[in-house]
Amino acid sequence: PQNPNTRGGHGTESEENPLDEIVRTFNERWFQGWSATPEEQRVKYISLKEGVSNHPDFEEKYLNDSDPQNRNLALDKIVKEVMLNKRKDDMELYRLFFGDDAFRNALVKSLENSFLKA
Repeated sequence: PQNPNTRGGHGTESEENPLDEIVRTFNERWFQGWSATPEEQRVKYISLKEGVSNHPDFEEKYLNDSDPQNRNLALDKIVKEVMLNKRKDDMELYRLFFGDDAFRNALVKSLENSFLKA
């Protein structure tokens, strides 16, 4: 029989987009001292996400690969390539990405979460 005392987040769905929550959380953690406004940060994050999802290897090597380790390696490589291509547009983000391993890992993980929730 089913449990009559259900627990959890039933009926608490908010109107907020899951991507907005991911962006907000990431920005709060990493971009506190950044000169860009929150809206600029959001645009940069979404632009990066679109660049990754439009990468020629994204579908074959990330979405269609069933091995989690290979997927993680592929996503990391794709994000690095996209960041290299975007370096002339945003040198501050580029330096942060390649200069701080914790930031890079958090950004890749955040992108991975946004792809899984999409």
